[in-house]
Amino acid sequence: MIEDDAALGPLLALFQSEVHDRADRVDPTNEQDWFSVTLGWAIAKGLTPESAHDFAIHVRYKTNLARPCRHLYDTVLGHRRSPAW
Repeated sequence: MIEDDAALGPLLALFQSEVHDRADRVDPTNEQDWFSVTLGWAIAKGLTPESAHDFAIHVRYKTNLARPCRHLYDTVLGHRRSPAW
């Protein structure tokens, strides 16, 4: 479990610059599960699977860096697609 949010600062900044800020290139159709994207990115950066899972949870629930998948809105939440999608 992530105990020290301050220790995540450099990793969060790297995630922001490499993934979040490039979201339109990483997932141009906004179809990917961003929890999985975050998890895979963290493992690729050398985190253990358990630490990567904790990091992905942190990004999803404690930051504004997670990008919701439009599939979630269409199927789980029952929202209609906006014309932009």
